[in-house]
Amino acid sequence: LTATGGGLSPAVSSSFDITRRIVVKALNTNPMNLDTSWQNPPPPASIDFAQIDNTSVNANNAGRSADIGDHASWYGLKVIGWAPSTAYTITDTAGPRALTLGAGGLVGTNLTYNLNIDCGVTLGASQTWIWGAGPGAGTLIVNGPIENAGYPLPVGGAQPISLYGTISGAGGLVKTGTNT
Repeated sequence: LTATGGGLSPAVSSSFDITRRIVVKALNTNPMNLDTSWQNPPPPASIDFAQIDNTSVNANNAGRSADIGDHASWYGLKVIGWAPSTAYTITDTAGPRALTLGAGGLVGTNLTYNLNIDCGVTLGASQTWIWGAGPGAGTLIVNGPIENAGYPLPVGGAQPISLYGTISGAGGLVKTGTNT
């Protein structure tokens, strides 16, 4: 805003670019609401991407799951395949807790093994879930309820997606892509 003799004139601006942090899950089973659960703390916030990748999981049973810990709000979740032959699970032992995902949605690439989400998921913005960009055969399994908050949820990609929890809200579900 600019102050003039006649009052305030509106500000003029070009588009604003926000640099989003990518916060990588550490190789441990610490609850995801704690700093120690992440390689580059603090935990992801509503403007950050959370990422689970080959540094989050190993073949020695370490880091194969973590509890959501508390309600969380992330801009999006990126899942990049890992070599160990194991699934990864986001649990909700104290539940019911919800993970709110913003416009970044959920994207999985180069997936060989499954991602299980056992907590509730709430859509905080219009978004798309793309599961299976690149090689692999891992399945996205959402066991918790999904609240779409009036936003349509397009899900697609090349790999399987299984939604076992209830889906509520007026937004609906839209299947895209070649996955099942």
